[in-house]
Amino acid sequence: MDQVHARTFHAPPSPSPSPSPARPVPGQQPPRARADALARETPTGRFRVDLASGTWWWSDETFRIHGFEPGEVVPTRGLVLTHKHPEDRTRAQAAIAHAERSETPFSCLHRIFDADGEEHLVVVVGRGHRARQAGSRPSRATSGT
Repeated sequence: MDQVHARTFHAPPSPSPSPSPARPVPGQQPPRARADALARETPTGRFRVDLASGTWWWSDETFRIHGFEPGEVVPTRGLVLTHKHPEDRTRAQAAIAHAERSETPFSCLHRIFDADGEEHLVVVVGRGHRARQAGSRPSRATSGT
């Protein structure tokens, strides 16, 4: 089965320079605590695309990042591209096409509009790969986070 597996998450704001981890700053959380807090605040979704059938799968978090409740819509390439910011759509399409053709990792930073029209900055990372089903030839798959 050809698939794309990927995760999509909101890019956090750029952190300000921080002091060496050896010197904790009074009143600040330790680095690990800050990282854990950021992970809770930054939704991370996953997706897969079966390239042979064109079927997409989204995690519950990916539905929510796009402003939908899980299962509210059927994810498709067209739906995904519709949500991309017009200025970022060509670059995002190129990343998808690259993932479909190759087995190399990919990433793409771009903006999306959720179902309510709110703009979000997202990062998609993933990798295309070949999958083999019993009795069939290898097929392309792409996945990401």
